[in-house]
Amino acid sequence: MATVTRQSTLLSGPGSYASTGTIVPGGSNVIVKWQEGGYYYVEYGTVRGYVATLSVTLSASDGTVTQFTASSLIRWNRTSGSVDTYYGPSKAYERAGSINGHEQVTYLGEKDIGTGYAFIEYSTSSGPKRAWVDSYYLTDTDPNPTQTTYYATLSYNANGGSGAPSAETFDGTSLSVSCTISPTIPARSGYDFVGWASYASSATATYFPGQTKPFDGSTSGTTHYLYAVWQKNKNGGVVYIGRVAYAPYIYTNGEWKPALAHIYSGWWKKTREE
Repeated sequence: MATVTRQSTLLSGPGSYASTGTIVPGGSNVIVKWQEGGYYYVEYGTVRGYVATLSVTLSASDGTVTQFTASSLIRWNRTSGSVDTYYGPSKAYERAGSINGHEQVTYLGEKDIGTGYAFIEYSTSSGPKRAWVDSYYLTDTDPNPTQTTYYATLSYNANGGSGAPSAETFDGTSLSVSCTISPTIPARSGYDFVGWASYASSATATYFPGQTKPFDGSTSGTTHYLYAVWQKNKNGGVVYIGRVAYAPYIYTNGEWKPALAHIYSGWWKKTREE
């Protein structure tokens, strides 16, 4: 067995870690489990902890001390309740504390085959702490993954008219964000409003009031500029393509409604005063 040459406090980790609360008197015997940097990880009674190598004298029976290299594997408490930790790989050791429900911890790569307890590191109000926990409670899948939110803003330009809707921001959980086109209708003297387009020079509308359409979003927010599309007052705003009267939406009785195609049958001529 190794001997602690001077009174030492066992730390839960090698350096600036929380104390285990156990003081080992000078001259006490300990079992060295491994060395990590300038510290030995030792067992003293029902507590395992770290003590500076300068405070320990090895005996011939200790042989060559294993060098420990800690892993940094992220794990979570798979349960929603707290789980006790111990200063050794079983409940036979003193209780070290607990980890909270779904708390993230670091698995250090050491596991006791006999008990199934894993050596972990986690945060406490006293600083980082290393202890053992039943590996049953550890999972490598985050129980509460953070959901990314994407934002898209629609900004309207009356494009020669007035009364454009105010910009509006929408959010979603995918890069394609569902946005609803504002029902507000801009005005322009001598023109009928047809709809909105992505370019100021567009003669054809792509978006219409009240529609819900997907727009690209981003975590920092992406702005899409929509420009009003106008047609001069002519034929009630209806566009004739051949003999078919066509307009995606027609402004009727104070609201926009989907238009129907009508077959042109000829012109009406006013023959008398009515």
